[in-house]
Amino acid sequence: MLKNYLRVALRTLRKRPGFTAINVVGLAVGLACALLIALFVRHDLTFDRFAPHAERTYRVVTAVAPPDAPPHLSSGNGWPLGPTLAAELPEVEALTSVRWPWNPDVRIDGGLLQPTMLHTDPGFFDVLGFPLVAGDAATALAEPYSVVLTETLARTLFGDADPVGQTLLLSTDSTAYTVTGVAADPPARSHVQFEGLVSLSTLTARPDFSFEDRWFTLQISNYVRLQEGADVEAFAAKLAAVYDRHFGEWNGYTLEARLEPLTRVYLHSEAGNPLGPMGNADYVLLLGAIALFVLLIAAINFINLSTARAAERAREVGVRKAVGASRGALVWQFLSESVVLAILALGAGVALAAAALPLFNDLAGRAFTAADLAAPWVGGLLLALVVVVGVGAGLYPAFVLSGYRPVTALRSRLSTGSQGGRLRQGLVVVQFALSIGLIVATLAVLRQLDYMQAQVLGFAADEVLVVEAGPVPGSVRAERADAFAQRLEGLAAVRAVSQAGAGPGYPGWQGQVTFRGDDEASGVSMEHVMADADYVRALGLPLVAGRDFDPDLVSDEDAVLLNEEAVRVLGWPTPEAAIGETVVSPGSGIEGPVVGVLGAYHQHGLQQPIPALAVSQQNAPARTLFLVRFAPGQRRAVEAEARAAWADLFPGYEPSMGLLADRFATQYDAERRLARVFAVFAGLAVALACLGLFGLAAYATAQRTKEIGVRKVLGASVGHLVALLSRDFMALVAVAFAVAVPGAWWAMDRWLDGFAFRTALGPGLFALAGLVALATALLTVSGQALRAATSDPVKALRYE
Repeated sequence: MLKNYLRVALRTLRKRPGFTAINVVGLAVGLACALLIALFVRHDLTFDRFAPHAERTYRVVTAVAPPDAPPHLSSGNGWPLGPTLAAELPEVEALTSVRWPWNPDVRIDGGLLQPTMLHTDPGFFDVLGFPLVAGDAATALAEPYSVVLTETLARTLFGDADPVGQTLLLSTDSTAYTVTGVAADPPARSHVQFEGLVSLSTLTARPDFSFEDRWFTLQISNYVRLQEGADVEAFAAKLAAVYDRHFGEWNGYTLEARLEPLTRVYLHSEAGNPLGPMGNADYVLLLGAIALFVLLIAAINFINLSTARAAERAREVGVRKAVGASRGALVWQFLSESVVLAILALGAGVALAAAALPLFNDLAGRAFTAADLAAPWVGGLLLALVVVVGVGAGLYPAFVLSGYRPVTALRSRLSTGSQGGRLRQGLVVVQFALSIGLIVATLAVLRQLDYMQAQVLGFAADEVLVVEAGPVPGSVRAERADAFAQRLEGLAAVRAVSQAGAGPGYPGWQGQVTFRGDDEASGVSMEHVMADADYVRALGLPLVAGRDFDPDLVSDEDAVLLNEEAVRVLGWPTPEAAIGETVVSPGSGIEGPVVGVLGAYHQHGLQQPIPALAVSQQNAPARTLFLVRFAPGQRRAVEAEARAAWADLFPGYEPSMGLLADRFATQYDAERRLARVFAVFAGLAVALACLGLFGLAAYATAQRTKEIGVRKVLGASVGHLVALLSRDFMALVAVAFAVAVPGAWWAMDRWLDGFAFRTALGPGLFALAGLVALATALLTVSGQALRAATSDPVKALRYE
């Protein structure tokens, strides 16, 4: 019986190739989109689940509470916290401490490597689940000056030779380390990424290092695995009291340790992640919603066309029932045809997804391969989608038409009743409402991106060349940095050169506690930038009070420049009132007078408010940037000279340089990617909606063939007939617009609330989205209407 159902289904589909093609293509595109986005969503949702007992493993974060201010979360813990937890809290089954990344120089034949290494302890492999392929996990990181390499780094450094037992010179401190193990490369779905691991005891065992009192030095990430059955809430309460018991407070600052589930760190942590990548839960949610929207639009097309065309088979139903076919047999027949169509779309959708994979990787910033499409869970997902869509599309015609009485069915060929028409109209409204929502989202993201890029930043973004000296070891940079700067300063096209630890678009030294004079109670958290006396001149920063650094004044070596926001949070009434006052920042070694106040400029992207900022000349080794201000139109000449000077002074180190405006603009990469994603999928949604509309328009036109012939004979013009056939569909798009606007406004207004500086959602944006949808729908429908209106009325009157 099933074989007969399939044979009849295939024969029916071959008889209507246009209907079949529209259904298969539309659903295939929807399935391909859903499949590609499902790869992305599953990838991000399954981070860190490979760790053994991941469900009871947690990262410890620190809530830092400034005086009279809400706390902020730091991913770092004080140095003594890990040993203290292991010793005092019996719920801890296992613990590992990880210091933030270190990038030592490693010389190899033909170049220099700066691998990312983490200082950690033997518990690292057990708690986080990174396997060793050579060496003993229990002892590999137990002794000082031990190092474990990943397989890739070991192969790069030692080729096919056994690396275990070899020595490795890390030129940052010219110390020999012994390779004690080889670890598998960390999985891509891990928030902890590394190329090498160094024993934490290398630092703690040094005679000049005392970590017992470093409770406020938040540089360690601790991970704990709790005993099976442990009360997590009770443990969290004990954990929260540890800092208070051992540390107390400093200058009004208090600390509190909190728990974050390991599997939520990548997407949901508010504390950041210095050990590897961070995801964005909102981005995953948006992509999931887009996949659902596009698939729903494709499924609506499938259902609409299936129900519309099913009416043509009323006589077939009557004949089948007259010769004894049961209602159940007719239901199975219609369902089998619908499922066959869905299976055909499935094959086309998988092929389309495989072909579009490189484009999607570029769009979403991922590196999926064809092997990911062959994963077992993909097959299960696709099978579920085919069953849901195929059966869903076949249910209405199956149960409605199979219920016709034979006499009624034999007399009726084209009507499924007003209920079927209302269902189709409602589904058209839904799919165009979703399409308009995606168009609004695309336009809103593009408008916000344009708004951010068009703002006056407050510095000479297009006239500053940035040369990053980070790859150069500190000792080499200290010897030759001044010579490099002097070479560039001697060029006629160069106006100023500054050596700095950060510039606009680069993070300064975050969270430094700064207070006025000896008033420690006035302490606030600020961002510090270490720079030389030419910083303001090189960037063209505005001064609203006081003066710039004077390189000829020895006393200015301790002087400080504040921005207006720093003046405000420190409590001075005006910028002028801050001039001559003293500021102190113990963490950064600053203690000196305020000589100038900088006007408002954007140190970071417009997603963030302008921070309280201090610029000082302390900590010269931290200056890893050269900011080269050049005359207009001289960028290429200056860059060529800079590369030549770099090659002379820093041979063997690849230079990294570019325009400051370009570097600043990289902070908007996430918004650019989101705009591209919305644009692509909004275009697909509109195309799919119009594809379904095309099929419905063709069906509706065929239904009114004789009416069109009569109207033409009676003198109706082509324009009148086109308007007649199009207006019902245009009314549906108008209703969809009214349905879509409130939800789209709410969603995008919430998204824009995440920006410190944001554009407005004006009515013009929504009007444009509606016009785009209306115009594309009109073009789709009017083509069918025009063909019908210009046809021969004699043939129309002979129809049927």
